[in-house]
Amino acid sequence: MKDRYQIEESSSTFSFKPFHHRRSKLKWYVLAILISGGLSTYYYEPMNELLLIVSATILILTVWSFLKEILLYIPIRYTFERSTNEVCRSTLFVSKRKIMKLDEIVVYQNSEMGGWQYKMGKKKSQFVKSYAISEYFSNKKNNEKTIAFECAILNRIEQMTTTLSSTIPANSGSSSFHH
Repeated sequence: MKDRYQIEESSSTFSFKPFHHRRSKLKWYVLAILISGGLSTYYYEPMNELLLIVSATILILTVWSFLKEILLYIPIRYTFERSTNEVCRSTLFVSKRKIMKLDEIVVYQNSEMGGWQYKMGKKKSQFVKSYAISEYFSNKKNNEKTIAFECAILNRIEQMTTTLSSTIPANSGSSSFHH
């Protein structure tokens, strides 16, 4: 699990990359780009205009998906810092940006398109602005990936917030988890 999510932790910090495991699928994008690029050059003659359009469209869509994965999703890292009471998000373009306070975090399950994933947001506004912290899981009961994610990631986040809430006065709020 540590390699799958690039987990880094210390006594007051916990961080992980929720989409790091998608790196293994990049080879399929490269293969699809090479095949559709080869088809586009092979069918470049005016007689096969329809095949050229289809292969060029596939090439463009595949390159778009590849770039989106490699530039936007895979580099995302969430860092939970107990000492500063912050949850930060790092991307390829932004080194570290505070997205919410650690004691305001709500983690919940979001269902869509036949699957579900864990998301986190700020209390009372988690449905307005939320952040995906897991891949999509299937609806099978006792899914191994789900159980492993809950043990490695969610339990650690919950430990960070419950330890924090025990040191925060009662009127300041606490965290809640719905999993």
